[in-house]
Formats: sequence, structure tokens, C-alpha cells
Amino acid sequence: NNIDDAIRQIEICNNTPTIGIIEKNSFTKVELEDKNKLDLSIYIPRSKFLEALNRIFKDNDVLIIGTTGNTSREMYTFMKNTNNFYMVGNMGGALSIGLGAAKAGKNVIVCGGDAEFVMHMGGLATAGRYKNDINLTYVLFDNESNKSTGGQSTYQKHLDYISIAKACGLYVVDNIVYGVEEFEQKVKIVKGLKFIHVKCGLDNEVPRPPLKVVKVNKFN
Repeated sequence: NNIDDAIRQIEICNNTPTIGIIEKNSFTKVELEDKNKLDLSIYIPRSKFLEALNRIFKDNDVLIIGTTGNTSREMYTFMKNTNNFYMVGNMGGALSIGLGAAKAGKNVIVCGGDAEFVMHMGGLATAGRYKNDINLTYVLFDNESNKSTGGQSTYQKHLDYISIAKACGLYVVDNIVYGVEEFEQKVKIVKGLKFIHVKCGLDNEVPRPPLKVVKVNKFN
């Protein structure tokens, strides 16, 4: 409601190690044109795969890192019993955070997305360097869209995520995973540096993790 306050807050975030949390409904919603809308109804919503992670790793010491945006939101809603770290404001950085944790001796699962995948592919190349020294599974949840910013297409159908991950040295599940049962079989053992490409649909929007959760800058 006050442009001077908005500019002042942006300057604070720019000049100090501060994260700005934007309140819901700060921006007017913009509807996509019909030609840009995606129909993902044939795919299982991501929440079903997250619920599977919650069942498998409930009360487990495996660290699960969620990329920024709706992935982390949905993890907070559907994975209440797992050891989660929510990557805020650093799209493409979840794998690098996970690599550091894995190098420190933790067993790690990184929950990423197709848009996030291309934001910092240097992280893939770096992770591949340590494939024999760490236990980290990178799960790419591919919904073909930037859900957090309106659901527009990522326009990345020309990319072969599995081949890219393989070229970077990751051990890959050679087929795209579509079902929860198959996903459970592929993800339940966190060993080595593994990549799983999961095709999924969209869920209804869920609340952001509360500020007291987001502010935590360390993981167990």
C-alpha cells in the first residue's frame, strides 16, 4: 500500500543478509491465457509422492531438502513426520545445499522441480564429482510448469533430464517414474548419488511454511 515502504524493505534485503517474506495477496492474480494453460490431469499429483516419502522416512534421520516455492510448501503440508529443510529464495540451490550436507556425512534426499533443474546445472556437475563419496538422491518432480509464479509452462520438453543427469555422473533410474508404488521402490534406499525423474500433476495451493520454520538456518 506504500511504495516508499516497499522500496525501503527491498533496500534492506539488498544490503543486509535479510529475507523478505511477501504476504499472500500482495500481488493481483493474473490468469493465464487458455493457450498457455497445461492439462496435467493424467498425472498423479505431487502430494501423493510426498506422502510416500513421509511414510518411508517417517521419524528417520534422512535429511529431505525442498527446493524453493510450492515444493517446499507441499512438503510442509504433506510431510509432517520427516526431517525437512526448506530452501527459501534460492531457486536451483537445493542440490548444492544437499551436496554439502551429504559431504558432511548425512543421508540426503533433494526434492526439486523441472524449472529448478535448469537454474544451476553446475550443481549437477559438481555433485557428480563426489558420486562415490556421498549418499544423496535427487528427485526431479516434473510438472512442466512454474507453479509458484502462476503455472506457466517451463517450455522444457526438448530437455532429456535423465541423460543430462547421467552425463554429469549421477546414477540414474533409466525410466521416468509415473506411479507411487514404483517411486517407493526406487527411493527407499538412499545410497550413492542417484537421480529419479518423476512425472507429476498439480495440487491445490497449500499454505506457506510459517515464518518460524523458514527462519531456521540449520538442519539436524
